[in-house]
Amino acid sequence: MRRLACLVTLFCALTLSAYAQTATIYLLRHAEKTEATMTRDVPLSEAGLARANAVATLLASAGVTSIYSTAYQRTQQTAAPLAAAYGLRVQPYDPSALDDFAEVLRTAEGVHVVVGHSNTTPYLAAALGGAEVPPIPEAEYDRLYQIVLRDGEAVQTTLLRIPAGQP
Repeated sequence: MRRLACLVTLFCALTLSAYAQTATIYLLRHAEKTEATMTRDVPLSEAGLARANAVATLLASAGVTSIYSTAYQRTQQTAAPLAAAYGLRVQPYDPSALDDFAEVLRTAEGVHVVVGHSNTTPYLAAALGGAEVPPIPEAEYDRLYQIVLRDGEAVQTTLLRIPAGQP
């Protein structure tokens, strides 16, 4: 009888874990941008366009189900090659409402990519419950954070590096 109870308990645990909602979220800053001009909305440089293609190559087999970006040219251009590779539309998000956006991501299953900025990417990682992420220096464009969520809770945060692309 005790053995049967153990088997039933094991079966229930396995069944419940099979229904656990899981999501993987990749967070990155936009790739290299052109020199600042009179406008804040600058496009990617040649090196940035090459790095955007490197992101698409790096995540080619990740099973991406959605891609998010702010409205700036540099974030849109960073997301574009990956979106084209998966046949997805880049969805906008408001970088001034990151706590609300984190809630949306926590409840969505799948594999999501979020292209942000040096100041929003570390904040969003923390809002998702990931490990504390250090600030991103202005001249650094190669960080890619992978946050794994199970039932809305971060269970793993991994720092990956995006290789510089070939212009």
